[in-house]
Amino acid sequence: MTFGGVAAVAALIVALAAATPDPPPPAPPLSTVFAFAREPQVRVKIRTIEPGGVVHLRGVADRDGVRDVEIRNDAGLLRIDGEPGETPRQFDAPPERTIAVEELRYRGELIIAAEPGRPNLLLINRLPMERYLEGVVLSEMSAKFPEEALRAQAVASRSYAAYKVQAMRSRPFDVSDTQMSQVYKGALDRGRSLAARLVSDTRGLVLVYEDRVLEAVFSSTCGGTTRSAEEAFGAAAPAPLDGVVCGKCEGTEFTTWRCKVKRAALGKALGLSGPVIALEDERRLPSDRLGGVTLKSSRGSKRLSGGELRQVLGDKALSTWFTKIALEGDSLTAEGRGYGHGAGLCQVGARTLANAGGSWREILAYYYPAAGVAYLYPPTG
Repeated sequence: MTFGGVAAVAALIVALAAATPDPPPPAPPLSTVFAFAREPQVRVKIRTIEPGGVVHLRGVADRDGVRDVEIRNDAGLLRIDGEPGETPRQFDAPPERTIAVEELRYRGELIIAAEPGRPNLLLINRLPMERYLEGVVLSEMSAKFPEEALRAQAVASRSYAAYKVQAMRSRPFDVSDTQMSQVYKGALDRGRSLAARLVSDTRGLVLVYEDRVLEAVFSSTCGGTTRSAEEAFGAAAPAPLDGVVCGKCEGTEFTTWRCKVKRAALGKALGLSGPVIALEDERRLPSDRLGGVTLKSSRGSKRLSGGELRQVLGDKALSTWFTKIALEGDSLTAEGRGYGHGAGLCQVGARTLANAGGSWREILAYYYPAAGVAYLYPPTG
């Protein structure tokens, strides 16, 4: 090869190196800190049945075979097919089959429990951790995401669930099936084999910090920088949840958003007896997300936290990272970045890292720095 050819190749290598994203930090070594002697069970609240409410269970196994059951909350008391029942009451799925509740189906056991201090009944699905995760991973991430991102999600979701199992022992359930915990859609048909394989690939593995299971929170899109869990949830959090510069979700689906609400509708929603005519006293948190704002009408004012303002503005306000709040014409216009609370793993960022060749362990090390990976229980348990 001529000198000119060598120089051209060298220039190409330099250009390719400059175009390649920075690699994630190396993953910490695998440890073997067991929090459980065997695979734990997870109790998932899937319904709250208020007084007068009815839920139908289809495909319940009992000594007479398989049947359908009507559950009714009669002023705080359980009725099963019209007859009085006691709580907690357990219903089992037939072997290798499921119980249907409305449009979803569930493996394991369904338990009816009383909600402490309220006249509600709770419908709870109890099942082994790994089976539970099969209903979480593809509910939280698209099956079109690269597999390394999905494996990272499986480990984060197992960590979050394990933390809650430890913390909620005195409560009737560990997690709910919504974004308030992590999304769980029961026994999925679509993608079931993929979900089972991804969960099996990481069986029993969780994130740990100082020999404790990490509450590995996550959100859809951080908007550029993940925030500290302490700021997001108002309680002290360990170092891996301090937040990191992400940048991997820039230019994606929910990097930015915009919404508008009529001043009159906003004033009515806030109980201000008139349209909003002024806003002031914005307070920014260290992450630059909104801490608080005061909205005024001619008859009063109301101070809202960033989270409260997001709720009032509705589904189009995707986070509390407001980059603009202004009164324009007869509306309040809000613009912002990211989707969700913004702490922990950025799911869209994880997709970018996986597409660039990052492994699931490298992805987790990027978003939860200083956290290790350990077995939750012995691999054969």
